[in-house]
Amino acid sequence: MRAKFVNESLDFERGKDPKSALGIGMREVIAAEMAESPRGGEYSNDQRALDWACTYGKEKYVDWILENGRGFIKTPPKRGELRSCPLKIACINCYPSIVRKLIDNGFRTGYEALSEIVPKVGYVSNKEDYMKIIEMLLESHQFSANKIQRILQDAIESKGHFRDSRDLSKVIVWLSEYLEKISK
Repeated sequence: MRAKFVNESLDFERGKDPKSALGIGMREVIAAEMAESPRGGEYSNDQRALDWACTYGKEKYVDWILENGRGFIKTPPKRGELRSCPLKIACINCYPSIVRKLIDNGFRTGYEALSEIVPKVGYVSNKEDYMKIIEMLLESHQFSANKIQRILQDAIESKGHFRDSRDLSKVIVWLSEYLEKISK
């Protein structure tokens, strides 16, 4: 009887825990990092871990949690409901690649996220990323005409916050086009 040999190749990254490089024990790796971070806390459930990963822009952890986690609430919280919204967290903290992954996985947010992002475009250095997020939200969500009008009015009134009037113009055009599209 001849013995069969299997050649396997594993790519370990220098300086990394071999288990985390392979994705084994990832929940423990995430839990340890959460416990060490300022507002991390305990990995009590996958939703909490996803919120934490979205807060700190831990894209690799977001990928793992989305693939292996359970019990996600993908809709925005209702008025008075005390829970977070991972998509809103990723939007406000300006992580466009995480926002895209969450939207592609069916997560939705309320118009509050959009209303908090629009004014930020005017005074942050990474305005291109916020602009991408605004565009993604408008493409993927169904906001009511009333709420879009309110955000549009706020954007026009806050024009003093925009250093570059072209940024304000882009936002106003996008919001106006979206309003026109949903009004039909």
